[in-house]
Amino acid sequence: VMNTDIFFHIKCGNDMLRTGRIIDKNVYSFTADNYEFSNHSWVSKVVFAIIYNIAGIYGINVLMAVLLTLIFARIFMFLGRTKYFSYYYFLVVIGLILAAPRFQARPQLFSFLFFTVYLQLLLAYVHNKNRKLLIAIVPLQYIWNNMHAYSILGLFLVGCFVLDEIIRSFMRKRIRKQKTDLLRLFFERGTISLISVFLLQIVT
Repeated sequence: VMNTDIFFHIKCGNDMLRTGRIIDKNVYSFTADNYEFSNHSWVSKVVFAIIYNIAGIYGINVLMAVLLTLIFARIFMFLGRTKYFSYYYFLVVIGLILAAPRFQARPQLFSFLFFTVYLQLLLAYVHNKNRKLLIAIVPLQYIWNNMHAYSILGLFLVGCFVLDEIIRSFMRKRIRKQKTDLLRLFFERGTISLISVFLLQIVT
């Protein structure tokens, strides 16, 4: 554990477990007491608290190791399917070294994992044309919305695939069913994101 933020997440998570409510006011600061904030990563805080209560700080370290292993495994799995694996491998390694300070016990780790999962599902859909892969993204979006604010990147990623399909369709001068499916997913994800934020306001 390289930062002290984790202990705030654990404390907040334990307080939510104890009260059964999502904390939306700062009760931990003397100089800025009781001001409202958007607890966009409340699920991550609860996960950290549960792991800490079971296995202490060692459990947090194990959780970090598992998340980072899954993230890197998916990245290199993508690279292994490319033609110029060695070149991409070198660039990714450099990128990972530069991004290493961000790989800490914080909710953003869940966002990194979700991003790679979304990328895998979308690429699989493009190659296999299996619409069930897109359906899996819908519940994942709701979970991601409550784990970290980077969930907007999921919508951005789907939007990139939609844009790619629009450009391809324009170049070929025809509309593809695949593009229609991705457009529908784009709007469904956006709707779920709005609903998630609305429900969070109601609960708190």
